[in-house]
Amino acid sequence: MATSAVGIAATMKGIDAFAGASNAVDQDGEYLSPNYQLRDREVVDYQFFEMQGISHIQFRGPAFDPDKTGNFFTCIGAAQTMGVYVEKPFPTLLSEKFGMPAWNAGVGGANPNFFLAHDKIIEIANKGRFVVLQMMTARSEPNARIATTKGVEMVRDLKQGDIVRTPTLWGRIAKEEPAMMNKYIEQSRASWVADYLTLLGKIKVPVILFWFSPKHMEDRLDIKSSGGAGLLDRYPQFVDGKLVEAIRPLGKAFVTCYSSRNLGHPLVSRFTGKQVEVDYADLGPIATPLKESHNPYYPSPEMHQDAAAVLGPVIAKLGFAMKA
Repeated sequence: MATSAVGIAATMKGIDAFAGASNAVDQDGEYLSPNYQLRDREVVDYQFFEMQGISHIQFRGPAFDPDKTGNFFTCIGAAQTMGVYVEKPFPTLLSEKFGMPAWNAGVGGANPNFFLAHDKIIEIANKGRFVVLQMMTARSEPNARIATTKGVEMVRDLKQGDIVRTPTLWGRIAKEEPAMMNKYIEQSRASWVADYLTLLGKIKVPVILFWFSPKHMEDRLDIKSSGGAGLLDRYPQFVDGKLVEAIRPLGKAFVTCYSSRNLGHPLVSRFTGKQVEVDYADLGPIATPLKESHNPYYPSPEMHQDAAAVLGPVIAKLGFAMKA
């Protein structure tokens, strides 16, 4: 049984256990994922832990042992699923609603290719009852100029050979090969579809596909507004309804949440209740040094409430919440 291992990991990375914490790297020193707790300690405790068999990747708590019960569900996605700045993200709200443990497998910056590179995550998810699978970004999906790495938002420039942040590489493309920008985007979009189809083929339990963004699937891609060097379209970048329709038949259900309720809310200390500032530089190579006192990007607590409100009835209708 994995209870003791999970418990120890949770204790080491739980509340106020931040001494010596760092961004996740593997045994070869390759960057895998950011430790948001380093940036956000003042705002929220993510209770990060390492699931047994998946070293060097931190998942949001509370920790639990998937081998102890199959009566749990998994939410796979990026920072929107993880619940950056939010005390109770939608996986937690659904867990409380149905009295069933939730494994929040959201990893900030992740795309479908990331989860294909870490198949142990899917192996554990297949021990549960069902999966909520977020529609993630396509901007870090591979193309003729971009090769993925095992980490999030760090890609290899096939022209120059170095590993850089995803926005950095798209900025290079805009400067060096502007005529190729649209072609590379379409290649990344095609990779997104292919990776989701492969991922869905590996998930053996029922899947609810979930679009969680203020951006509507019918909206046009907004590439020019950032000049290729910024966020590159609104989240999920490069993804629209056309891509979703290519994978939608493989889900048991498809749910949308277009909420923007209270987006841009102030960041408040969980200790003093006063407004605070966080520094993106604490996230390591994934981020550019940037300080902010409001949340203009990640789903707000109210948006997570809206997400749980639309997912809950679908889960209940499909009978996924019935105890085994």
